[in-house]
Amino acid sequence: NQIGPEGANALVVAITPNAKRLFNRSLNTLDICDNGITGEAARQLAEVVLAHPSMKVFNKIQMQDLKDDKVTELDLNNDIRDKGAKALVAALTPNAEGVFNGSLNSITITKGVELPIGALRRNELTELNFSRKGLGPEDAIILGAVLVFNTSLNTLDLDDNKIGAEGAKALAAALTPNEQGVFNTSLNSITITKGVELPIGALRRNELTKLNFSRKNFSRKGLGPEDAIILGAVLVSNGSLNTLYLDGARALVDAVKQRNAPIKLCGNLLDVEARNLSSEGLKPEDALLLANDLVFNGNLEDDGCAAILAALEQSDTLTSVCGIPPHATEIDLSGCLRPEDMELLAGELVFNGSLNTLDICNNGITGETARRLFEAVLAHRSMKVFNKIQMQDLKDDKVTELDLSGTKIGVPGALVLGRLLVSNGSLKTLDLNSNNIGPEGAKALAVALTPNAEGVFNGSLSTLDVRVNNITGEAAELLAEAMLAHPSMKVFNKIQMQDLKDDKVTELDLNNRIGDEGAKALAVALTPNEEGVFNTSMNTLDLYDNKIGDEGAKALAVALTPNAMGLFNTSLNALNVWGNAVHLEGALALAHAVKQRGAPVKLCGSLVDVEELHLRNKGLESEDALLLANDLVFNGSLNTLNLQDNQLCGMARDGNGMYDARGVKALADALAFNKSLNTVNLA
Repeated sequence: NQIGPEGANALVVAITPNAKRLFNRSLNTLDICDNGITGEAARQLAEVVLAHPSMKVFNKIQMQDLKDDKVTELDLNNDIRDKGAKALVAALTPNAEGVFNGSLNSITITKGVELPIGALRRNELTELNFSRKGLGPEDAIILGAVLVFNTSLNTLDLDDNKIGAEGAKALAAALTPNEQGVFNTSLNSITITKGVELPIGALRRNELTKLNFSRKNFSRKGLGPEDAIILGAVLVSNGSLNTLYLDGARALVDAVKQRNAPIKLCGNLLDVEARNLSSEGLKPEDALLLANDLVFNGNLEDDGCAAILAALEQSDTLTSVCGIPPHATEIDLSGCLRPEDMELLAGELVFNGSLNTLDICNNGITGETARRLFEAVLAHRSMKVFNKIQMQDLKDDKVTELDLSGTKIGVPGALVLGRLLVSNGSLKTLDLNSNNIGPEGAKALAVALTPNAEGVFNGSLSTLDVRVNNITGEAAELLAEAMLAHPSMKVFNKIQMQDLKDDKVTELDLNNRIGDEGAKALAVALTPNEEGVFNTSMNTLDLYDNKIGDEGAKALAVALTPNAMGLFNTSLNALNVWGNAVHLEGALALAHAVKQRGAPVKLCGSLVDVEELHLRNKGLESEDALLLANDLVFNGSLNTLNLQDNQLCGMARDGNGMYDARGVKALADALAFNKSLNTVNLA
């Protein structure tokens, strides 16, 4: 099973006494191995299992025997995972009354590897070599718990194992004072990565002033997240180190970024509500480590960034909290930053006076972070180029064409463009195809192209391409409306808008990935407005393979349906939406619109205008059946139709999927009207 943390929490509630002292008392054996339970949920479950009055066996661990000190050796080649290891740790660690298991001499979790619990407790070992033993996080968690109280071990070699972040955290915890102030003080070196001894002892004894982690010396040896976790724990209490080479700080931060979960590199430095670091002589390498911790710090909140930025403003030595070299005029941070990193970058831009070119393309920045960054870029006194957008040239009306296709300017880039377009009077053509601008960026463009309360807007743009940008919902509608109302817009997403407005188009073939936003623009042109004006010339619209989804399909359905005044588009008789991402909701809307219209409209183009049509094993589903059924009603040429090995009822032969008979029923109804078909294969 995969009950995860939520399921584990439910179990905790069931076996923990509530306010009325009610809980499950009878359970004595519980096995939840391989359920993806981690973090706080694992810790709580371990504590509850240990406190349960009847629990004897948990994840194949003989809990009662452990409590009764009847076990000297424990072989657990049982995939106990983090939660099982944490339960063992609880048994091996003194509780509030000082009670713990003192009889265990060895534990085996990884096959063939005995963890010498007894020898470590008795301080009999000075070296421990587990190089290439296949240890996992569980082994490291157990070792960490025992090392807290060890005073003899000097060297620990865990080279070429897979202890992971959880294992490294357990070792780091052993090196850091616990609530009782107890921690391991004997370890002199730990090896996680082959050939790289972490100088734990030297750092603790304040014997080092420089630690060179530069690429040429260290990161080539494969410094990983585990090394960073352990170094971070020791650096907290170090008082001598004054130079951590920048590449080293970058290596630590880069190691953290490679993980899916955060690692603190500054210990508990930021675990407060406020921290004043002004006039502390911080250096760029310090800033990198601080920036890493600020990303996931939950105590400093907004004041955290403010404190670091205050240090940036007041410090004589610190020039950047984002690793930007002093006096740099250009920097490329494309594709390497998290959204959270941008908080500090946006703040730093307020103080930065040298940068004129900044590239943060392809970073997936959205929401409030994107907006703060956009405001910082616009306010920057020397910024000329942002995300390959020629800001200064746009301000000076020197640009008539701007091709940014495929550059991934993202939401921040689109927000900047939107603001600049309002006052620009020169730009005629703007290509933003494949730029990840999303709904937020599309809204910014729609606002720029729509007159505001004072009647101000961009009136010069005549060609706009925003295909393949995941523009959906309200943003797609706003953009479509802006395109049709714009006085100069001639081409939108390869659609000849002016010709549509002038009723010059009778046939339109758009295999151009116009998306929902393009489909909605077409739908607006084909739908009678409040004055009853709409395109009346088009009779064939081929939208095959255009990335149109349900939203675009429903908008087109509205154009085919009589409005409140009884008006609707009567000229269109062929609309090909086959080969798009239209699902059941969109297909139902189109099929219903054709029925209400009372006049036939093809929805699959010329697909059925043949004598034989073979669609075996094409992955067709209920929505495809609905579209086919619509066209079969009016078809008079097709005599053979093969639909074998599809999922027309929503389910595959193996039972996967969700049953829905509407598509098959529509096909059956269509066959009652179709007079030409004599062979249909649905098996």
